[in-house]
Amino acid sequence: MPGSSASISDATVTQTLLGKFTTSDPDTTRKVTSPANPQQPEIEVWIKSTVTQASIDFNDQTVPLPLTIKCTDGYVANDITGTFNVNIVDEDSPSDYLTTLYRKFHQRWYAGSRGDYPYVQRRPSIRLTSPTATTLSRAPYERRNPPFFEVVAATSPAFNIRVKAGVTLAAAVSPYVMHVDCTDAVTAVSSTFTQPVLDKASTFISGINWNSPDVSDDTVIATSLGKFTTTDPDTTCSVTLPVTNVYEIRKVASPTDPQKPEFEVWISNAVTQASIDFNDPPVPLPLTINCTDGNVLNDITGTFNVNIVDSPPTFVSGIPGSSPNVSDSIVTETLLGKFTTTDPDTACSVRSPSTTVYEIRNVTSPVNVSQPEFEVRISSTMTEAAIDFNDKAVPLTLTIRCTDGNPVNVITGTFNVNIVDEVRL
Repeated sequence: MPGSSASISDATVTQTLLGKFTTSDPDTTRKVTSPANPQQPEIEVWIKSTVTQASIDFNDQTVPLPLTIKCTDGYVANDITGTFNVNIVDEDSPSDYLTTLYRKFHQRWYAGSRGDYPYVQRRPSIRLTSPTATTLSRAPYERRNPPFFEVVAATSPAFNIRVKAGVTLAAAVSPYVMHVDCTDAVTAVSSTFTQPVLDKASTFISGINWNSPDVSDDTVIATSLGKFTTTDPDTTCSVTLPVTNVYEIRKVASPTDPQKPEFEVWISNAVTQASIDFNDPPVPLPLTINCTDGNVLNDITGTFNVNIVDSPPTFVSGIPGSSPNVSDSIVTETLLGKFTTTDPDTACSVRSPSTTVYEIRNVTSPVNVSQPEFEVRISSTMTEAAIDFNDKAVPLTLTIRCTDGNPVNVITGTFNVNIVDEVRL
């Protein structure tokens, strides 16, 4: 005493030993408990353990900072004073911290094609060298780059650099170059780091390869078959095989997770049952689905099985049925009645008692295309002379057979022809 500390950086001051001095009287206060010489007490100068870096501002301090130290043996007349200089070093924020910033940022934040993973999942914390640094700002990254990133203060002395909300990064304009300025109000440094955006292929998360529930060929119009998800919000998907406009992929507008887009497999709403023939496709019918993020190198494919059920047709109305009274004098090409079924693939015919006198005609424009309509008629080839109603049962029961083309799916019904044997004078 007098004495000086070693150089003390403002980045490492918490509970720091600054130096040591000795006196001649063992009664001197605040001494080391086990000095080298008990007759010469040793005393240490410290930054207090209760002090935090955030509570110390060395920017305005004298360099060196002289401390006035008073020692006493308990008798005021014997008090002595001395000085101890604290050599403060106000450290600059070195530009090489940006190398660490870039490395951490790159390791923790990995973006896929066209902005696969926005900031909400990755917020790397970048610690500056100077604990008193209060600002971290960035100039325009490059003239070609809009302000995609922002700096947000974290727990001092840390900052978060993140992608701005609503921003989509594109691999096509990668890399993104940022100019970063740091200052602690005394010293300012600037540097840059480059963030590449890697074009990562999308992947299927769920629903591929998968199966639809059973789908009846009676109820296929605008039918939802199933759902699948991928990893890339930019993904678009379509059915590529079989080559058909029957099936389509619809992107869900509000998925559960915006980073995991959801897609639905549908029977197209432009399709009618009449345009679909489920009699010949394999069961299940595998659809090949292609998904892309816009880069053909990243295209992925999967399969989705449509479980088709070829349901037999059923009679909706008119069977069993009856004609109005039919005179045997005006029977040529007479409409006897009408009936409907459930399957547009249905074809019907009269099986008994006569396959030539009576016929079934398919109505070309039914009220409901999903429910075909049929007419029961006297055949157009019949003449009154060729028909003898005198010996027929009244009513005359016709057996009508219908099928959708599958031999297993055959139904039958009856239709009564009410014959009136006109008396001729």
